[in-house]
Formats: sequence, C-alpha cells, structure tokens
Amino acid sequence: MAKLSSREIIVIAVILLLTLIAFLRSGSESVITEEGTIIREDYTGKDRSVSLVADIENVGSKEYEIDVSKRQLSYEEIEKLYKDFYPILINTMLNGNSSSDMITGDLCFPDSIEGYPFEISFSCKDRDCIGYDGKLLASESGKTEITCQVSYLDWKKDFILSAEYHPELYSPQKDIPEMLEESLIDIDKIDPLEDHVSLPPEVDGHKVTYYDPESKKNPLILLLGISAAFMVLIAAQKDRKDEKKKRREEIQHEYPVVLQKMVMYLSSGINIRNCWIRIYEDSVIMKRKNPIYREIEEMINEIKTGISEETAYTNFSNRVALPEVTRMTSLLSQNLRKGSTDISNLLSEEAGQAFEDRKRRAKIKGEEAGTALLGPMILLMIVVMVMIMVPAFLNI
Repeated sequence: MAKLSSREIIVIAVILLLTLIAFLRSGSESVITEEGTIIREDYTGKDRSVSLVADIENVGSKEYEIDVSKRQLSYEEIEKLYKDFYPILINTMLNGNSSSDMITGDLCFPDSIEGYPFEISFSCKDRDCIGYDGKLLASESGKTEITCQVSYLDWKKDFILSAEYHPELYSPQKDIPEMLEESLIDIDKIDPLEDHVSLPPEVDGHKVTYYDPESKKNPLILLLGISAAFMVLIAAQKDRKDEKKKRREEIQHEYPVVLQKMVMYLSSGINIRNCWIRIYEDSVIMKRKNPIYREIEEMINEIKTGISEETAYTNFSNRVALPEVTRMTSLLSQNLRKGSTDISNLLSEEAGQAFEDRKRRAKIKGEEAGTALLGPMILLMIVVMVMIMVPAFLNI
C-alpha cells in the first residue's frame, strides 16, 4: 500500500475523531441511577414520562414507560378546585360506562387529571371483580364498592361509590411482565414528596434490573465512521493510483518529443547538458505543463548544484520510473563514461522507437474507447426495439 499523504492522514484522523465523539455522545445521560432510582424534576420543572427497559431474571427484557411527576408545593384554594374537579373525576373514572350502576367495560382509575394538582387513589372492595387499575376482572354480574381518595399534600377527601358490573369479556391471568407493569403504574404515588422514585428490585421472586434505552451508545455510529474512514482510505489509494497512471501516460506521450529535440540540438553541435537546458526553456516558452519537464528542471538544478551528470541522470530515471527513460539515461551515462561519437544516432533510434510506441498506445486507447461505447449502444438498441415492437403488439 502506498504511503498516505499528510492531508489524507489528517482527513482520516478527523473522521475517526468525530466518529468517536459522536459514538460517546450517542447515548444520553441515564435517568436511572445505580441505586435503581429516578430523580424527580424540581417543583419548578415539569412532569415527565420515562422510558426504561426491565431485564427480568430468567424471563427476559421488556420496555416500559412510567410517569414521574414534579415535586409539588402547597396552595390555598384546593377546596374550590375540588368542586370543579369532582364531576370530571367521576366522568373519567366511568371511562365511557353510562353510570356506576351499569358498568359493562373497564373503568379508569387515574393517578391524576391534567390541569389539577390532585393525587388520586382507588380501591375496590372485591379485588377479584375490579382490579386496582380499573380493569373488569369478573366473569359474572355482581355488585361491589369502590373507594376513591383524592389528596394533595396533607389535604384528603374520600368518597365511596356503589358499583354494579355486567362483564362481557373475561380478562386472562396476568403474566410476570404485566405484574411488573402494574407495579410501575403505582410507583409514582407511593411517596410524592420524595425527590426520587424507587423501582421494584424484583417481581414474583424474579430479580429485575433496569436501564435507560436512550443512554445506550449506538454502535452503528461507530461502524459508519470506521466505514467512512476506510472508504476515504480506499478513495485516496485509487486517486493516487489514477494520478500515477495519468502521470505515466503524460510522460510517455511527451517522451518522443523530448528525444527528438535532444537529437536536433545534438546535431546542431550543442553538448548534452545545454541540450537539457534548451529543452526545458522551450517548455517554459511554449507553456507545456507535462510532468517530464518538471523532472528535467529538477535534474538541471541538481547538475548546477554540483551533482555529477551521471548521478543526476540516474535520479531522473528513478523519479520518472519508465523503461524507455531508463534506456535513454543509460545511453547518456555510457556516453559520459566511455565517450561516443554515435550518441546522436543511438538517441535517434530511440526516438523512432518511442514514436512507434506512442502510435501503438494511441491505437489501444481507440480500441478501449470503442469497447466502452458498446454498453450504451446496446442500451440504445434495446430502447429502439421497444419503441418499435410495443406499438406493433398494441395494434395486433
């Protein structure tokens, strides 16, 4: 794998850092303490609904939602409010039943009614007939008494209703999760003056542990972040490979021109070092941006700083990393060591071979372009066939 640039390393590091931060912050602070309690809002706050998951030993997990009211303050006009509250409470408790003497469905035993500060509790004389949550449990008609207590801090008001029920459906026996749900419904009114709500540690002999589903960290964020960083890495490698290929093709395309100019200047009596200088100056004048000219410039600067020509040619060949350039620099290095009056002819032959290679590559690219157009042409042919065949079949 090619070495990453500093910019790519920074991008990947930033992605991973942001992913880690998002993962750590994905779970909000749990509302359930280590002691199994839920902290109430202060009296200036609001009532809230808390979602939690109960992990019941040897049974499994189930999600519940409970109401946690704010801490309350006393006030003076409670009696006046109760006069308006009483008919609303009765109507709410009947839950669609015509009256307490004709109960045909479940009752509603609310803990409170919105807009009023009262705590409400119900109890039925016969628990087997009507549950403490108002559900109709009896399978046969009968009568019972329902006691209701309305309270606010130290203020209390009790009344008893005579109830006659006529059940139509039978309610099956509750399972353990339903028993826990009933316990959670009652939990908020155990002691409303406390600053926390204690969750039941067990149900029917089964240990229960709780956790806040919102507090769990989302592993998907971590997975997406790592995937994004990996995709950036793959894209960076592909871009680098594409850039390397493009650079190679550009140098291969311009290399015959450079050789041709070298032969021309040598034929004019200019030495090899000055030939390179002339070739680079021509590229500046003609504003040619090919990468080979940047390598030629670096080679000229190395020679000017005192590096030997042979070493500069070797460095030039290593940077370009093309077989044809390696052959050319080998000829130049051999000419420096042994001297040769035939260097111009050798480079001329090399230039001819380079132009032939250039023609061959152009032919291959033309064939590749034709192959690339084959897919769209097939799709176009299918569209044309559909346009011709569909009307023909419709007219049959």
